[in-house]
Amino acid sequence: MKNNNKAKVEVKRFVYVAVGVAALGGLLFGYDTGVISGAILVITDQFSLATTMEEIVVSAVLIGAVIGAVIGGALADRFGRRRLIILAGIIFTGSAIGTALAPTVTWLITGRIVTGIAIVIASFISPMYIAELVPANVRGALVAVNMLAITTGIVLLTWWTMHYLACRDGDICLAWRQIPSIILAIAMWRLPDSPRWLISKFKVEQAKRVLQCVRTESDVSPEIRDIQQSMAKQSSGWKTELFRPSLRMPLIVGVGLSVFQQITGINTVIYYAPTIFEFAGFKTAGSAILAGAVLGIVMWFVHVLAIFLMDRIGRRPLLLIGVAGQIIGLATLVLLSSFINYRVSLAI
Repeated sequence: MKNNNKAKVEVKRFVYVAVGVAALGGLLFGYDTGVISGAILVITDQFSLATTMEEIVVSAVLIGAVIGAVIGGALADRFGRRRLIILAGIIFTGSAIGTALAPTVTWLITGRIVTGIAIVIASFISPMYIAELVPANVRGALVAVNMLAITTGIVLLTWWTMHYLACRDGDICLAWRQIPSIILAIAMWRLPDSPRWLISKFKVEQAKRVLQCVRTESDVSPEIRDIQQSMAKQSSGWKTELFRPSLRMPLIVGVGLSVFQQITGINTVIYYAPTIFEFAGFKTAGSAILAGAVLGIVMWFVHVLAIFLMDRIGRRPLLLIGVAGQIIGLATLVLLSSFINYRVSLAI
């Protein structure tokens, strides 16, 4: 009995290492998504940006996101999850250097577009890699680690922004930004690719060795057969599978969740959090950035809680709680904004 427990601990240790490395993609996703929120306060003054150009600089990352979304899936199927994560790390490193040293607005916008490509690749490939690698009984919690890493990146960007405002030496202050992306690219070379992708490329023996490293069972043949059977069902083509009657409702639910997750405007809040707080009455850029940090810290603690609850109370109850929180939060934001605007109109 003791030997079994020991083996279980050793396997889990490897799983946690793999998840931690892959989740660096989520950390970079969160950091580079929100980094513009504080930086735009400085960039606007540095390049004397008009409102329209400021909006272009902020939204340029979404152009790259569209490009990454179009090409990312095909690249993941052709080259594998591991190689694509390595590519994302390289792109993050290059775009961080490019934006840090940008001499012109055009250069900056180009760097932001390249960053957007890396952000989207990291946003879907890191959780995909984790989900395909870890055991099913801890899959929910460990995939949620990637989301926690995203929030951690958002919190870290507040520290960086305050540091940047303090020293104003771009080369020094931005140098550390490449460290996580370099670690991600190098560490992923030491990790295996996902068993599902290996089986899709008929590398069954290699997939078997990977599963034996991350499972407590020495005989992983049943799981390999399950993966092969699920892939065989998809051999008819994605168009045929996508419009099957049995998949209609899951498709509607999946697309609906994705749409409503974004349509609430959370990305806009992250992009413009310090600006929003400046409009709300915070007098300095530093105080507005610190106020925005509270948002990231709350998100971080909620994600920690979600990791512990994910496999205990289930996804649906957590989703309902989250939706209720969104409704309350958005309603509060509308009421407070209306109150502030009313006070401003009275003052005028």
